[in-house]
Amino acid sequence: MKFKFKLQKTADFYEHRETAKKMEIAQVKNQLGVLENRAQSLHEENLNSLRKDNEPQSVEIAWIKVRHDRIEANLKTLDQLKKEIEDVQTVLEQKKIELRKLSQKKKALEKVREKKLSEFKLERSRSEQKLLDENYQILRQFKE
Repeated sequence: MKFKFKLQKTADFYEHRETAKKMEIAQVKNQLGVLENRAQSLHEENLNSLRKDNEPQSVEIAWIKVRHDRIEANLKTLDQLKKEIEDVQTVLEQKKIELRKLSQKKKALEKVREKKLSEFKLERSRSEQKLLDENYQILRQFKE
């Protein structure tokens, strides 16, 4: 007799969903990393532009205005990126919560499976012992 867990399809479903959720989290983390790298590069670009403005040189005012406009545009883009990063972080937290819930359900099913398996093994052991006892009784009767 072989053990068959009645909820195996459900357990497989939760396993699949958990794997898919982990992949979604990885994608969101990747997206977050891209946004943070972009924000960092804009920030560094602004710092470099400000350092160039502080260097003593004969630069035309028009060129300084171009750099100033570029810095302002970068600051606006940085603000937008910060909002996007916050949104992505919120999505990431939601996905992590969903993953925790799925993991809890999966673990609960694993515990049920383990309990059913131990009950199955105990019952099989008892039936084997009962069969051995019956065989022994029959052998004893024939010897007498």
